[in-house]
Amino acid sequence: MAAAAVAAISFAAPAAAKNFRIAVGGSVGSTQEVGGLAFKEKLEQLSGGEHTATLFLGGQLGSAQDTVNDAAIGTLDMSILAINNITPFSLRVGVLSLPYAMLSPEDAETLTQGPIGEELIEDAGVRIIGWTYAGFRRLTDSQRPVRTVEDLQGLVIRVPKSEIMVDTYRAWGISPTSMAWSETFAALQTQVFDGQDTPYITINAMKFYEIQQYTTNLWYLFLIEPLIVSEQVFQDLSEKDQSILLEAGQAATEASAQYLRDQEAAIQEQLVVEHGMEIVDAADDEAEFIELATSAVSMDPPLVLWRLARNAASLPEYLAHPGFAINIQSSEQADLCKLFANPERDRFAALNWHSGVNGVPVLSGCAATIECGTHVVYDGGDHEILVGRVIKHTANDRVPLVFGKGRLGAFETA
Repeated sequence: MAAAAVAAISFAAPAAAKNFRIAVGGSVGSTQEVGGLAFKEKLEQLSGGEHTATLFLGGQLGSAQDTVNDAAIGTLDMSILAINNITPFSLRVGVLSLPYAMLSPEDAETLTQGPIGEELIEDAGVRIIGWTYAGFRRLTDSQRPVRTVEDLQGLVIRVPKSEIMVDTYRAWGISPTSMAWSETFAALQTQVFDGQDTPYITINAMKFYEIQQYTTNLWYLFLIEPLIVSEQVFQDLSEKDQSILLEAGQAATEASAQYLRDQEAAIQEQLVVEHGMEIVDAADDEAEFIELATSAVSMDPPLVLWRLARNAASLPEYLAHPGFAINIQSSEQADLCKLFANPERDRFAALNWHSGVNGVPVLSGCAATIECGTHVVYDGGDHEILVGRVIKHTANDRVPLVFGKGRLGAFETA
């Protein structure tokens, strides 16, 4: 009996060293590569060289959405991919692809590393352990400068396989075409497409300047790219190795954010000075693009509605949109009005408290007291209401709101 115990102990070997295979859609010089290399470096450091990672750049392991499937079933360890490629598998993630949801890199960091990011960590059989930040998607084309929605008409634009992004361009009056990222350069080169949109760092890494002359500084979508790990793979790790992966993911997140801050402006200048691209701004601070996109694009079913307000006092006008669906039974409406600094609480209540989609409210039966600056208010039922003063917007005092099925996330200007 004792001999058997000794034998069992002798065969209880430590967890085997692992080389994590990471699918990367981006090419050399991309923000995805930067984040992946930072993850690998920290992983090796924390594990004392026991674990490492291999990056497969340029979609070598399949399309971005294929890698989500492969990770979900445990045949791929990790992937770094644009957030829109996870949306088909997890509708909650779609909030981060809605037009004008984020207005600065700081917004992106706050959202992904704050309470909303924590809500998105585990879904669709994968776990988000880090983020890379690529910057705002800029429209490039080979035909003409695009300053207005009218200038956009007639252009054939490539977009990812994202219903939200397709709907955004449709709101601007054109019908974009989805195509796999790996095929995009060739399609632009042969003029199957006139243009596409990606951040400056990606434009440079992909050498789009060789085939695209014009760039428009649109601000409609900040591209974030999560580092995901297969949940099966993660659960098979020891607690120590799980902690190592999470810490390495955080290091990748921080390295990516710093890389964007350090390099984006220089790369933009390089595109103009060295490669001859013409960069223009949208007319009237992009007002027409903003109005069309935010009026038309939401999620169906309406799990999320994101709206912009010029100031808190005008917020009720935006919440009266048909896509807004909430029914909260509360005697504390004044507290919710206080959150938005809106003195017209009767008007606010009449417009919004009992609106719904086809008569069916998304939230119902809630009784909540909401105060400025709180982060979570739970009413004891099936619904949690997430609120908080977590974002400061300086551009036109825009106030973004997220309304989810069973969840209300509200962010106000400080």
